[in-house]
Amino acid sequence: MPWQDRLRQAAYTSPSGIRIVFNYENVSRKIGKKTSAFEFPDANGTFVQDLGTTGRRYPIRAIFWGDNYDFEADLFESALIEKGIGQLAHPIYGTVNVIPFGTITRRDDLKTAANQAFIQVTFW
Repeated sequence: MPWQDRLRQAAYTSPSGIRIVFNYENVSRKIGKKTSAFEFPDANGTFVQDLGTTGRRYPIRAIFWGDNYDFEADLFESALIEKGIGQLAHPIYGTVNVIPFGTITRRDDLKTAANQAFIQVTFW
């Protein structure tokens, strides 16, 4: 089975249960390592302490287009600002419990690319 067949539909389910399917561009995942390096004046080398990892972050650029793109983007925005834990159905990395984190950015290019909106969000 080629990788294209393993892609899943991208969707976000808000804490209240609203499920919004969205299109996307390139996707990524970020994982931080909780490490510290210690160097001592009377010893050669470096002691590296490994305390595991941070939570995973999933930055996504969601795309909405078509006749009702504005309503769909509004609904997605409303779902993202709900308080609590939602569920991200990621196209590659599976289904994970997440909270939208940081600044959510929306762009509507009305003159150059009408009928579409881009929403940039990081799920943590």
